[in-house]
Amino acid sequence: MNFVAIRMLTGDRAKYLGLIFAIAFASFLLENQSSIFAGVVGRTASQILDVTDTDIWVMDPNTQYVDEIRALTENDLYRVRGVPGVQWAVRLFKGLPRAKAPDGKFRVVILMGLDDATLVGAPGRMLLGSTADLSQPDAIIIDRAGYMFFFPGQPFTLGRTLELNDHRVKIVGLAEASPPFQTFPVVFARYSQAITYVGQERNLMSFVLVKAQPGIVLKDLCRRIEATTGLHAATTYDFARQTIVYYLRNTGIPVNFGITITIALIVGTVVAGQTFYIFTIESLKQFGVLKAVGVTNRRLTGMILLQACLVGIIGFSIGTGLCAAFFLVTGKLLLQTRGFILLWQSAVGTGALILLIVIVASLLSIRRVVVLEPAMVFRGTQNGLARRRFAFLGSIFRRNRGRSRPLRPAIGMSNGSTTNGAIAVHCRGLRKEFGEGQAKALVLRGVDLDVPLGQMTLLVGPSGCGKTTLLSAVTGLLDTNDGELAVLDEPLNQLPGHQRILFRRRNLGFVFQEYNLLPALTAAENVALPLLAAGVARRRAVERSKRLLDSLGMGARAEALPAQLSGGEQQRVALARALVHEPRLIVCDEPTSALDAETGHRVMELLAQVAVRPERAVLVVTHDSRIFDFASAIAHMNDGQIVRTETRAGPRVNGDGVPEPGSLLLAQVSARPAHA
Repeated sequence: MNFVAIRMLTGDRAKYLGLIFAIAFASFLLENQSSIFAGVVGRTASQILDVTDTDIWVMDPNTQYVDEIRALTENDLYRVRGVPGVQWAVRLFKGLPRAKAPDGKFRVVILMGLDDATLVGAPGRMLLGSTADLSQPDAIIIDRAGYMFFFPGQPFTLGRTLELNDHRVKIVGLAEASPPFQTFPVVFARYSQAITYVGQERNLMSFVLVKAQPGIVLKDLCRRIEATTGLHAATTYDFARQTIVYYLRNTGIPVNFGITITIALIVGTVVAGQTFYIFTIESLKQFGVLKAVGVTNRRLTGMILLQACLVGIIGFSIGTGLCAAFFLVTGKLLLQTRGFILLWQSAVGTGALILLIVIVASLLSIRRVVVLEPAMVFRGTQNGLARRRFAFLGSIFRRNRGRSRPLRPAIGMSNGSTTNGAIAVHCRGLRKEFGEGQAKALVLRGVDLDVPLGQMTLLVGPSGCGKTTLLSAVTGLLDTNDGELAVLDEPLNQLPGHQRILFRRRNLGFVFQEYNLLPALTAAENVALPLLAAGVARRRAVERSKRLLDSLGMGARAEALPAQLSGGEQQRVALARALVHEPRLIVCDEPTSALDAETGHRVMELLAQVAVRPERAVLVVTHDSRIFDFASAIAHMNDGQIVRTETRAGPRVNGDGVPEPGSLLLAQVSARPAHA
């Protein structure tokens, strides 16, 4: 049944694409905003994480984050070096001087002053030049973004000059540095030169970078440094986290991104959920047909989950692809977005949220389908209209109860030539009520009816007399309140719900008033539904359906969709669906109501020829007096009771009298025009 679920989903292209768009849009927003948020937050600690050859950062005890610095003294450096477990400790300067290009363009830059001897903290990825060139006088290395700002549109070359706070410096290297939070250019110089480029203070050392001896636990070493020097020591990871937490607590970044992510989640849930729920509501008739032919609630739940998961996977894949393409394109075109990538954590988290959206969207749909009464496939009980009508009529019946004389049921049994004397349907005192309390209406008022095997029985009566409700009860689509009901010797109204479904799947065939063909399935696939519900392989079921359609003169139309078929052709497909699994009871609800006289006559001829067999009964609900001649028995119903039963000699086929069982071959039927 999985392919049926997929066809139902994709059959309505507008809603299908709407669901895909809603999920894709939500996925894109969630991944995009969460990845940008992570990238922006990560930039706050970029200068810390870029220094990969140190283990511990030592700073003033009151330092809150990397950009808020109080200078250390040279004595602090020597004290750190004297702590047991320290392999080496070097200076690091961080400042914000103003740089000016030869054409007058200026900007504040992040200046990193590296230890003269070791150059610890130098950029790891050099595009041009070498870190060793910093030994030259007034030499600096600048990052790619800074170079493109000061020299836009010019090729990357070394030897160009800048001014750092009125000090002339020469570019000896071009590096790729992680973009900082402020998007300032990043410049590297030797410590001894860097401190000359900024305003003079007595102390200019920003940090002490420490390398631990092998085997030393970093946390323990940090505590020893703090105890010995009175300074604050943190591992690279801890200092980066401390800086990130500062920005999260003291800026509006998490609030702004949180609002956007929340909106994306709400939009995805509401739009996708509403669209999927509307899709389910509009497909209730189709789900009702599947229930009627024997598809269990468990299988229907699986079909809905498959539809929801399929939409979720496709939408998530499209949204993820768009997000990855966005970062790929903008990362190359815009310096401001360099370094932003689609994080796998964002993709996984978004996938989990999309799964949540899919579950929420499908829960209401599943509940609506599970509680759906399959009797709604019969027009009389669709969407509860009959219940409301009978609730109103019930109040009238109660008011006039003392003035009306109850009708006596009349039981009759046909001795037509096609019956073998066995009973397919046996009802005694069958009662069905709708509503509760004052709104309770008695629809079936003690129905007595026998439907013999081997003949066609018509059930006729005025609208609202309970025909469709009786048909629903006889087929196990509605529960009854009281009375005896045996269908093919099974007490159908006493069977548990699951056994009732299995009984319908094996023994009942349905021809509905409005055909109720699934619009996304071909004629052959519609016919195959009872076989698919019984677990027959799709290929085998469709091949068997095509053979049956061919015998009914519909072989050339087996691959046509219902919208491409005429009314008569659709009715033939519906009849084939009722026959394909060889049931013992076929029930028809107004099979000719939507057909003209000629087409209706042909359909009834076909029904009489292929359905009436000694081992099978046919029960037809109708208002159409033109087809009475095809019946062996006609049960007249009024006010929820069978009031009279006519018996006839047998069905008339083309005016030639009663056919012998099996005397009309299906091959004869195939000779009839397919356009009917």
